[in-house]
Amino acid sequence: MTIKAKRIIRYIYLVALGVFLFIFFIVFFPPGCMPGVHWSKNLFLSRFDCSRADICTMKPHTCLKESGGSYMPRGKDFDENAREVRSMEVCYNKDGFRDYDHPIKPQVPDTIRIEFIGSSQTYGLGLHPQDSIPQLVQTLLNQRAREMGLPYHFETFNLCLPCIYMPSMFRIYLDFGQKYNPDLVIYEYCDPGRLHYLDIEGRIRAVRHSRFLSYLMKSYWGRILVNRIFMMEHIVLNIISDVRGPSSRVIALFRKTAGIAASHGTRFAIFEYWDISKHLDRLVDGYPTWIFSSGVNRRQFLAMSYDNGNHPNESGSLYYAFTIANHILSSQDPVFRPVLKQGIEKR
Repeated sequence: MTIKAKRIIRYIYLVALGVFLFIFFIVFFPPGCMPGVHWSKNLFLSRFDCSRADICTMKPHTCLKESGGSYMPRGKDFDENAREVRSMEVCYNKDGFRDYDHPIKPQVPDTIRIEFIGSSQTYGLGLHPQDSIPQLVQTLLNQRAREMGLPYHFETFNLCLPCIYMPSMFRIYLDFGQKYNPDLVIYEYCDPGRLHYLDIEGRIRAVRHSRFLSYLMKSYWGRILVNRIFMMEHIVLNIISDVRGPSSRVIALFRKTAGIAASHGTRFAIFEYWDISKHLDRLVDGYPTWIFSSGVNRRQFLAMSYDNGNHPNESGSLYYAFTIANHILSSQDPVFRPVLKQGIEKR
């Protein structure tokens, strides 16, 4: 056998091995992020409305059964085999967010408006609305304002969606958040790799604009294949953004968002559930952004979570709400300190 023939056979073996590993990965490993529940039937594509703006939200003025977490047998699709935990009915407002309808202008004098924009951790997946971080922060701030004799009324917004990353968060502010003229926007950031566009929003648009993916989504095994394709793309993009940091596209979107917010007198904050991540300094370079964390480490975060450590439970949500409320009413940070005064003046 010639050297050329041996080389060809070696290539055939390598290709065959690659195909085998790909099939093995698809069949026996469950989809990773988004993680599990976000791609299951309880948050499936048909529940999102993409007709009104640049960001897909949930269908406005609907109430749907939602599962907060899933445990899935290996090799099975989430649509039919996920075992649900913390299942409950969730209602969405006129904008398609898990919140009540807010008027464009505050109805109470001396109102300070705070918008939370994040993913399922801050959204409150698996929690009743009153146990979500935005609602708890509103309750705590108004209670403390009364106790301290402060003339403020705090109004919080839950502009969070399951499994979105920072690019989608910026678009939520541009499309929905800015019209309410908030005094402070708090963005959630909990993973140094999630500075790319392949979140649930990216998945929805990819399927909607691809005949091939739309065709695959019609069948059981097609959905599994699409799940794995997106998962592998997500892993690669996470690694790239974790190593290289935010792309120029993401930085440009942040600067556009920050510029519009500044013109409205809105301040920015980025909240980390555990240690401050790298690459944020590059993203916010030159902008007065307040970055702070809860002070817990990853192990402590897991201890205050359910669903294998993916989402805060009631005690975890309350802890993070106390942390945020403490920062807001006691912080001497030069970025946040003017928010209370400025918020009243601009009314």
